[in-house]
Amino acid sequence: MLYAWRFVQHQYTFIVLAFGGRLDEHRLKAAIRLAMDAEPVFGCRYVPGRKPYWERRADLDSLDLCTVARTADFEGELNRFVAAPRDGTRDPLFDAHIVRGRTDTLLVRISHLAADGMGSKELVSLAAYFYRNPGRAEAVSPNLASRGPWQLFRQSGWLKCLPCLLKKPRLRAKPEWCFPVDFPHKRGVLRVAARQLDPAVFDALHAFGKRLGATMNDVFVAAYFRALWRFFDFPPGIPQSILIPTSARRYLPSGRTGAICNFVVPLHATMERIAGEVLEQTVIRVRNSPLREPARRERVVAGMFWIAVLYSLFRKPIEGALEAGLSRPPGNTRTVATLTNLGSFDPDQFDFGVPTTDIYKISQANFAPGILMNVSSFRKRLTFAINYPSRAIRPADIERLLDLFVEELAQASAATLSPATPETGHPALHLPSTK
Repeated sequence: MLYAWRFVQHQYTFIVLAFGGRLDEHRLKAAIRLAMDAEPVFGCRYVPGRKPYWERRADLDSLDLCTVARTADFEGELNRFVAAPRDGTRDPLFDAHIVRGRTDTLLVRISHLAADGMGSKELVSLAAYFYRNPGRAEAVSPNLASRGPWQLFRQSGWLKCLPCLLKKPRLRAKPEWCFPVDFPHKRGVLRVAARQLDPAVFDALHAFGKRLGATMNDVFVAAYFRALWRFFDFPPGIPQSILIPTSARRYLPSGRTGAICNFVVPLHATMERIAGEVLEQTVIRVRNSPLREPARRERVVAGMFWIAVLYSLFRKPIEGALEAGLSRPPGNTRTVATLTNLGSFDPDQFDFGVPTTDIYKISQANFAPGILMNVSSFRKRLTFAINYPSRAIRPADIERLLDLFVEELAQASAATLSPATPETGHPALHLPSTK
């Protein structure tokens, strides 16, 4: 089903790792190549058709899996790498690019066809292992375990999952807000905007959520709703939804999929704006929403089932409906806002033998007028990033949305919400505002 989403989003995600020293690009290329043997799907190309399949590439050893750019312009190089056209039916599903300034920053690109955010973390961690242990090539055996949605039901047991399938589905609200777009350039050139916040803010937000019996993700969802309401000057009383991609791995008894894969279900939170409401009250409403357990598990299990069944039966109509959205006139196109939280990066799992100063994720870009914000953290440094088509959506609008989001978080924190101070050699991610 993921291939159908090519009509609404760019299908590559990115993980950025900043180091306090140098990487060996030849050793890194070998590590990526080994990871393609250990997780064979990443050494394939996707072949669409009536019965789509993965085809093992015959040119793996000749692919340029790791490139190097010697430049002090990190922001420019990041945007160039992110904007490069990529297609999982033709291009590598996993490659890397080193930005070599005073120190190295590694940009990793992974196809969303083959892995979601958690899967991407697992894949980069595997490459880090092979980088540290280059002599393990002979011990690599391909992981041929399951990558499909049905493993959730096989591992958990159908009898335990059946009650979830009988629950009445919760429909998301019809989108009414519309991000300003330049419609003729709907896809445009991709560009990244982001904000980073200091570890002190992480602690303050965690304490704020804990006091309310809420998670940090509840706080982020509430702040995102409020930022969107303010950006659109949206009237009270009209329910709107935010999509929240949710990993189903937590509901596997093993906690892991058989092989690295895409294993997410798009849940949603639906709320209306209430005049005069403060952030604390919005967080409480999110806390009490169906995103909480056990309703969350019920929605994930049911969602995974219907994703598998409906796409198997109605693949062509689904793709046709998504493709038709490309030709809608601007006045009939509404924004689907998405928030995805990858959680924290454990430095021990991303050890390339060089001191790591930062790690964060940049999600795939939704085509206009969709907006996808990604949240991740490393050693309590929070990163909020939006990858977007800059010829379709004005950069100033994205920067303003990020500013409003950070202003909402400021209500929850006694700490000053200023951009994180980069460590020595770390490229600044707080990109200049275009306002």
